Amino acid sequence: MLVGGLAFLAGVADVMTFDHYGCYANMMTGNTFRAMGSLASSQWGEAAFHAALVLTYVMGVAVYR
Repeated sequence: MLVGGLAFLAGVADVMTFDHYGCYANMMTGNTFRAMGSLASSQWGEAAFHAALVLTYVMGVAVYR
């Protein structure tokens, strides 16, 4: 029950951040796909934003380790 509740709340957080900011809170795969889609459609600002999200996430994991 606890694990299911935590998984549900993580999904709720993802939906809320996607609706408000247009990105995923903890799914770097989704942000990577959005960055590549933005690159393919020549939306440079969107691509840079999503690439920066992925880069800062990776840097945060590296600093934590």
